[in-house]
Amino acid sequence: MSIPILLQRIRNIEGQERIIRIVKDIRNLFNETSSKGILFRIAETTSSMVLATVAVKAARPHDIRAIYFIKSRRYKMSIDLNRLLDYLGITYEYIEIGSITKTIENYISGYTEIDIENIRESMIAMVLREISDKYNLLLLGEIDKTLWLTGIFNPIYTKTMDLLPLTHVYTSQLRKLASELHIMPYIRRTREHLFWRKFKEKIEINNNEIIDAVIYGIERNKTDKEIYQDLKEDISIKTIRKIRMIIENGYIKRNGPLVA
Repeated sequence: MSIPILLQRIRNIEGQERIIRIVKDIRNLFNETSSKGILFRIAETTSSMVLATVAVKAARPHDIRAIYFIKSRRYKMSIDLNRLLDYLGITYEYIEIGSITKTIENYISGYTEIDIENIRESMIAMVLREISDKYNLLLLGEIDKTLWLTGIFNPIYTKTMDLLPLTHVYTSQLRKLASELHIMPYIRRTREHLFWRKFKEKIEINNNEIIDAVIYGIERNKTDKEIYQDLKEDISIKTIRKIRMIIENGYIKRNGPLVA
């Protein structure tokens, strides 16, 4: 069976070219802003590990400050993430955010529709911004192109960042970059962000490549029918329409607030 064209487009990327572009974007902004260093959070996700690795290519390890946010003092960093940071020569620090968000959660327990994970992301954003401003550090976010276009992010977090360098790359392409960066041994047991897992449950599809292929088709002005004809073995036209609507409805989240 032949591979669908849209899927081929997602798979056939020049990883080194993307890495060079990402590193250049970080380095250019770093120099333009006369920043004294680079700051980002680290987590057990592929996007976070890829970001840490390209950041080292854009600046010297001792110019980088990484923060690992934990939900409780009993929470431990994974061995793989710890090994990667040692390999990259990045020093990091822990910040325990769980007790703050737990207190907030207790006070808003009556508001059942409020997502505590979103509040946690907002708190992390504020802490990162405060540190960034105090020490004149360039603040990087790990949101990739798929999460950006589908709105799978906390808007306070993304708007706090100085740069989202991974928005050149779809979620499923991050492993290609990881391979080119020679960090595959460290990302074999990475976890997906809770927001992304919930999104895939919502649209009832678990294959990252298929989701990316649909988004790729939408970006290139393909109709739902054209996308379906290419990918019909893997996805329904109903799901394609749902993804398109999510992207269209996320415009204000990505670009807002609108000015009257």
